[in-house]
Amino acid sequence: MQRAAPIIGVCMNCCTPRHRDWASLYLAVLLSALCLLASCLYFPQRGPDGKVHLSPPAGADLASWLAFRVPSQGPTEVRLGPGAWRLTKSIVLLGVEDLTITGQGPSTRLIVADKHMDAVLLLKGARRVTIQDVTFEGLAANKGDKGIRLERCQKVSIKGCRFQGLQTAIYFIAGEAGGPPGNHLVKNNLITDSKDFGILLWNSQDSIIKGNKINGALGLKYPAHCIYLKDSCRRILVQDNLCTGSVNGAAIVIHSGHQPHNQARDNRIIGNTCRDSKVGITISAGVGAWLKNNLIVGCKTGILLRDKESGTRLEGNRVLK
Repeated sequence: MQRAAPIIGVCMNCCTPRHRDWASLYLAVLLSALCLLASCLYFPQRGPDGKVHLSPPAGADLASWLAFRVPSQGPTEVRLGPGAWRLTKSIVLLGVEDLTITGQGPSTRLIVADKHMDAVLLLKGARRVTIQDVTFEGLAANKGDKGIRLERCQKVSIKGCRFQGLQTAIYFIAGEAGGPPGNHLVKNNLITDSKDFGILLWNSQDSIIKGNKINGALGLKYPAHCIYLKDSCRRILVQDNLCTGSVNGAAIVIHSGHQPHNQARDNRIIGNTCRDSKVGITISAGVGAWLKNNLIVGCKTGILLRDKESGTRLEGNRVLK
C-alpha cells in the first residue's frame, strides 16, 4: 500500500548538510507560524443547550473581546459579571442573530471613557437580540454619546437596564421610511440625566415602550424630550411610562413628516405619567394617534396638537397644574 504524499515535505536525503539545516529552520518557522495562527482562531463551542456561552474576564478590552467571539449566528448568551468597563471605543456587533447580553444590574457598568465615542453598544442589522440588566454611563465631555444605538435591527428587547448621563440613552433608526419593521421592546428601564433624548425611535414600526422611568431630559443645547417618535413611526405603543423633568421640551413627542411616505400613523400613547416638563405630550403632523388615560402634572402645557395633525383621538386624559 502506498503512503499518501505529505502536504508539506522536504527531501532531507537529497540535501547537503548545509541545505538540511536551512530546511529544518524553514520547517520550524512554518510550524511556529501555523501554531500562532491556530491560537488566534476562535471556534465557538456550543453547550448541551445548543447555545454559545461567553463570559468576558474582568479587565478585558470588552469591545474587541465581544467583536472577536460573538458569532453572527446564534443562539449566543453573553454574561457580564459585576465590574466597571471603561470603553474608549464602541462595542460594534454587525448582523448578529439570537443574542442575549445579561449583566448584574447596577454592578455591571459600561462607561464612556472617550469624548469622541458615538455609542457604548452599536448594533447594525441585528435580529432577535435581548439586552438586560446592564448599566450604561455617559461622559460629561461627550456631547454625542448614546447608550445603545440600533440601525436596521429587528426584534430587539432592552429590559431592566440603567442609563445615566448620556446624550441619548436608547436610539433606534430603521433607515429610510419603509425600511425593515422594528418589533422592538423597551421595558422597565431607568434613564436619568439625558442631554437630549431618553428614548428616540426614528422610522420604527410595531414596537412597545412600556414601564420605563425617564427622569431629566436636560436639553443643554436644544429642547430635550423623554420619549420621541420621529417621522414614519407606526403602530408604536407607549404605555405606563413615567416621564419627568423635560424642562426645555416635552415628555412625549410624536414628530411626523408631512409627506405620506414619512408620516407617523396609528401610534398609541396610553396610561403614561408626564411631570414637570415644558409640555406633557406633543403631536406634530401625525395621523391617527390615540392618547388615552395619561396623567399630566406640573407641565406648562398639557397636550399640544400642532402642524396639521390629523385624527388624533383623546380619551380619559387628565391635566393637573
